[in-house]
Amino acid sequence: MLVSPAAHLRRLADDSDADSLSRRLRERRFRLFDSLVARLEPPVSILDVGGTVGFWERRGWAGRTDVSITLLNLGEQERRALLARAAERTVTEGRPVSVSEVARELIRNSEREGKPAA
Repeated sequence: MLVSPAAHLRRLADDSDADSLSRRLRERRFRLFDSLVARLEPPVSILDVGGTVGFWERRGWAGRTDVSITLLNLGEQERRALLARAAERTVTEGRPVSVSEVARELIRNSEREGKPAA
């Protein structure tokens, strides 16, 4: 039976299939990430923009005492505002300002004020 190119691509990208190309490449990237984090002095803080708890649970990182993971999930309007703020600060400060830097700042400020970040 012939498989259409679209069906073949969907199978390669199926993260629920342990043998899919997508899953294998994601696992390889995470092993590299894990080895890089292992070199850092704990505690390590991770800001995961757009991530899920399930991702960290599947990899055995949820509940680790040496790592603090903050998930930041935004709607389209909030994402655009975050990008605009990073671009504005890049211009006004004369240096590259990343979205993650702006997000961390927003989280710190909201924690000080006792309000949700997003």
